[in-house]
Amino acid sequence: MTPISQAEAAGEVKVGPFGGSTGTLVDVGSASQIRRVRINHGDVIDRLTILYVDVNGTSKEFSVGGIGGLESAFELSDGEHITGVSGSVNSHGGVTCIARLYLATSRGITHGPYGLGGGIPLGRDATPFSFPIDQGMRVGNFFGRGRPFLVSLGAYLEPN
Repeated sequence: MTPISQAEAAGEVKVGPFGGSTGTLVDVGSASQIRRVRINHGDVIDRLTILYVDVNGTSKEFSVGGIGGLESAFELSDGEHITGVSGSVNSHGGVTCIARLYLATSRGITHGPYGLGGGIPLGRDATPFSFPIDQGMRVGNFFGRGRPFLVSLGAYLEPN
């Protein structure tokens, strides 16, 4: 019999990352509730910042990526969760990174597109990705690699 982790026993699944393999890994584990998402973007996704409440009820924030780009943000209301993540990966400045990003919520709202798709011309040769999120699951938190952009992105999925 193969032992399973506490996360697997609780129904949590780690998916990804999608994107490149360079840069600094940022992985703070799953959260109790994502409250706010901030995305810095331009030609590609520069940075992702998540404000979340941990399992102890403490508000925390983490960021992955570089600097620059236009800042866009949205908040999640009580009981609202991220239930869809998609976008594209492309090369930008010689770095494979997240070039475009869409985030969908349990309220039927899709945020994005963020990022113009990278590449020259913009969006050319982009590889699409989509997180395999089954009905009844949600994003518990994100993890990824960064510098100088959001190089890769993955997520902890957990039951609603």
